[in-house]
Amino acid sequence: MPYGGEDATHGPAGSDPEPARLRPAGGAAEGAPCPATVLSWDGDALVAADTLSGSSVRLTPATLYHYRCAQKVIGRGKQEPHTVGGLAALDADGLVLLDLPGRWESREVSAFAAGRGTPITDARTAPSERVRAVVAGRAPGWGRLSGLPASRLSRRRKLAIIGMGAAGLLVMAYVITAGSVDGGLRRASSGRSRPRAPRPDAWAPSGTRPR
Repeated sequence: MPYGGEDATHGPAGSDPEPARLRPAGGAAEGAPCPATVLSWDGDALVAADTLSGSSVRLTPATLYHYRCAQKVIGRGKQEPHTVGGLAALDADGLVLLDLPGRWESREVSAFAAGRGTPITDARTAPSERVRAVVAGRAPGWGRLSGLPASRLSRRRKLAIIGMGAAGLLVMAYVITAGSVDGGLRRASSGRSRPRAPRPDAWAPSGTRPR
């Protein structure tokens, strides 16, 4: 059954022979790098592999959801709209099992799914609100295979956060230690016996008393 009001197809008659593997043709957004994602079939199971990390996912989708939608990203104090696309594996309830960002060629996706009889929902021209609602409906244990290396900026941020945390701990330890030492010195100083002033009669000649 189609999801989001789009038409589901099984690949047009006379389409290209089923390819053994399917790869994205470009990035999920304009100017984005192409993911190193490879799809293949193992019987009725779909195998999605990330050739960069070596990780892979194996699942049996009820439908492949080919989507494209507009999103707004906040940058430099304003919202910048851009279009993203991908391929999602949905379960029988229409929930996302696996999200595969990237630009996937429609003809290749149809040929890839045709040999297994897996329906394809083409939502690339559907309203963005409807597409986002479908992609946001995620099944328990769902996943996303980006096929991209970890961002250098994110690694630097992580290192900066770790460094700031360590520096904060050192400062706290110094303050606590300095406070303990200073408090100990004050207590030791206040506990010392002070010399008492001599009584007036201590210097009086013998047999006389001060008046």
